[in-house]
Amino acid sequence: MADGSNKEVEIDTSIGDLKSREEDIPGRLNEMYELLVHVKRGQDTLRNVFDDKIDSLRRDIISTIDDKIKAVKVDIDLSFCDIDDRIKTLENNMKTLANSTQPSSLTDDTNITILAYNLNQVQGQTDLIQAQKLVEALGADNIEIGEVVRLKSRHPNKPGPIKIAFGSLEQKISVLRKKMTIVNHDQFKDVYIRSSKTHTERVIELNAKTILKEIPNGHEFRVRGNGRIIKKTNENSDTFHPPISQA
Repeated sequence: MADGSNKEVEIDTSIGDLKSREEDIPGRLNEMYELLVHVKRGQDTLRNVFDDKIDSLRRDIISTIDDKIKAVKVDIDLSFCDIDDRIKTLENNMKTLANSTQPSSLTDDTNITILAYNLNQVQGQTDLIQAQKLVEALGADNIEIGEVVRLKSRHPNKPGPIKIAFGSLEQKISVLRKKMTIVNHDQFKDVYIRSSKTHTERVIELNAKTILKEIPNGHEFRVRGNGRIIKKTNENSDTFHPPISQA
């Protein structure tokens, strides 16, 4: 009998425990639900933190890139400005050089001018009239005289040479080709005609004459108007040679 009673007690106790556990299930479920909600909230909070950090990093990167691009653009603009300044400087220098080489008057252009030495001044006649008569005496056709200027004389007893500017290089060449015929005219037989020369050409001629003076038998040679050095002959030994320093 005692054993049967004990078994009944144990069964009752087990049933009581089962009922107690069944009563605790909703509470535990609630605890688990609250835990899940807390984890979910923590997850959302962590996601928001990461999103904020990513957004901040994105803004920093974009800002840094923008700053770098702006800095590069400034450098490029400065480089182009420097190039533009150099181009403008070069253009100005070229214009200045072009203006400096451009003859200020016709008689400054050695391509179209000649020099006539020993052409006396005649009272009542201008140098232009004298130049026209000289050209007519040479027999050169279709010659246009653009300008005439008389240079300062370097010899007290001789008139200064006159520089004659023609309308073109061809006209100048035509006159020079006939210059040897001037000896056939009594009025101009003492006149010496030669082409105008640039400063460089005059320096070269002067150097050549200086060398001839220093070398043995240099007096037997002379420098022609074109710069060539030739041996003197009876025909040219008495030829008048104007000062080289005059254009």
